[in-house]
Amino acid sequence: MQPYTPSDTWHSTILLAEDSDSRNRTVENTPLEALADNVTHVHTGIAAVQSLLANATHIHHAAVPCPIDTAVWQQTDPGPVFTDAGATGDKIAFPMTLPIGATLNHVRAYIKGSAGHAALPAVMPKLQAFKLAVETGVITQLGSDLYDPATPKEAYEVAHNFGIVAAFAEVVAVNYVYYIVITGESGANSQVGMLLYPPSYTFSAANYAGG
Repeated sequence: MQPYTPSDTWHSTILLAEDSDSRNRTVENTPLEALADNVTHVHTGIAAVQSLLANATHIHHAAVPCPIDTAVWQQTDPGPVFTDAGATGDKIAFPMTLPIGATLNHVRAYIKGSAGHAALPAVMPKLQAFKLAVETGVITQLGSDLYDPATPKEAYEVAHNFGIVAAFAEVVAVNYVYYIVITGESGANSQVGMLLYPPSYTFSAANYAGG
């Protein structure tokens, strides 16, 4: 007996010996070798797909928020865009759908301040990310608060975005709920009408083991 090292080759046809064929090692081994090559080719392809999934960066938008106070956050019709009708530091939360084992890299808010501000609001809109342990109710903030850095007010009053880019690299665990919280503007110079578009979150897929 001698070992055979399969090659990464796909054989679309495997010929089997017939009764009339002479019996020799080549006739008997050739179809087995071809089968081993095919298995190796399939395994290599699976490994390539796993590597692609593991190293890919996925960007999703959280378009559906948790239940909200509709007197404060008013949804446009049609579409997942919300208007801040309070301008008193009102919060809105968006759940994130993440695969277990993935790494959450950053979150981003997309907003547009209403026109006509005398100056920038004293308290600008704020972006946060959290995880909730569903079995204990413990809430943990991911990264730090990030206030909208847009300036001057003309930059705030056009569509723009800002994000917690490298503040955390959270590995998604089972029995946790992950969500984004955005707080509207408030304080001096604040006014109603800020538009909030679906926030985004970026994650890398888990590095699944082959086998």
